[in-house]
Amino acid sequence: MKLLEVLAITTITLIVFAAQTKGITNRKCGSQGDIVFVLDESGSIGLYNFKSMLSFVKDIVKKFVVNKKQIQFGLVTYSSGVDTDFRLNTYSDTQSILNALGRVGYSGGGTNTAGALQYLRTTSFSSMYGHRPGVPKLAIVITDGASNNYQETKQQAKLAHSKGIKIMAIGVGGGTNQQELLDIASDPDSKFLFELNSFSALDAIKNQLADIVCKDVIPESTVCKTSMKGDIVFLLDNSGSINPIRFGKMVSFARDIVSHFSVGRNEVQFGMDVYAQTTRVQFKLNQYSTKQEIVQALGRMRYTKGRKTNMGDALLHLRTKSFSTAYGHRKGVPKLAIIITDGFSSQRQRTLSEASLVHASGVTVMAIGVGMDTNKRVLRAIASDPDSTYYFHINSFSGLKTIEKKLSTKTCSQVRNIIQG
Repeated sequence: MKLLEVLAITTITLIVFAAQTKGITNRKCGSQGDIVFVLDESGSIGLYNFKSMLSFVKDIVKKFVVNKKQIQFGLVTYSSGVDTDFRLNTYSDTQSILNALGRVGYSGGGTNTAGALQYLRTTSFSSMYGHRPGVPKLAIVITDGASNNYQETKQQAKLAHSKGIKIMAIGVGGGTNQQELLDIASDPDSKFLFELNSFSALDAIKNQLADIVCKDVIPESTVCKTSMKGDIVFLLDNSGSINPIRFGKMVSFARDIVSHFSVGRNEVQFGMDVYAQTTRVQFKLNQYSTKQEIVQALGRMRYTKGRKTNMGDALLHLRTKSFSTAYGHRKGVPKLAIIITDGFSSQRQRTLSEASLVHASGVTVMAIGVGMDTNKRVLRAIASDPDSTYYFHINSFSGLKTIEKKLSTKTCSQVRNIIQG
């Protein structure tokens, strides 16, 4: 309960801060995001309403800074089949997208929403179609009717959500299936679901929708906005009590943390180690210099069941190798380690002594214990002081998602604070 309260306070603080700035009705949103519009062009839409949707899309596009490093847009239209009108990587400026929207034609047909959602997941947000690893994925679906297959649509929406795709669902008119729209839209419905009486009402929601996208879906706070440098190493438990699913959640958590930072030789570097009876380097601090390379390396990681949990040896490796100049540490740059484990160390005394040496070497440590089998006293000793900032305990690996934004915010602040003294 305490964690949820802290997260609520953090969220409220961020919302208050956002409210103190001007809305994007007066400025363009310049964060990072891959956004795909999915427009129903079935027979019930008609040419006039279809043009209203395209006009709405144009107005939304104009509110964002479009280029390869910030916002990218794609367009999918569907009826009985599904078509790509342009990919995320087809156009890199606003005017080119507006010109392309002016050339989109209307066809008519059935309402294959399930097929559109499947296509969105498997194709539209693929790297081949321009999706950038680590960048938020958002789909904006507009429809005026129930799909041809409710159960399949519900399943495809669930699969899209599981792939990290946020979906805004806009239902227009009285022919929509409200439960289907609820299934398609991401949570909370107050931000991701719009129900309108007519297509002319699209104009009334464009500013509200763009504000939600900019502030909540792809907020600028998703990237640690600092020109300062930081060397960050993940240390993940790979022992026998972990399994492939749990290991995958730890890797996914690391990927989400990486997505919050500007990665580069003169910015933030990341390294990755895993440990069980031995400690193995997945990649060094100086091995990758772009966010995309790191995300791809994380995607190649696999769980290899270890016999023991030799955390003492892992901390020794962290201090003597992971943060060495040979492994890419830059002298004078803040050193941070993020350690995740679900069990007791097999080397309690060695772990405690090595933790002290790690701290003495200038490494700031964030320790995350998962489940009921962790030794909280040892983890608190591993974590830097104060525990309220650097020690986390969660009940399950699914809870990693809950603390991801909070931890990345603390990490960003820590990099800044160390530099500024």
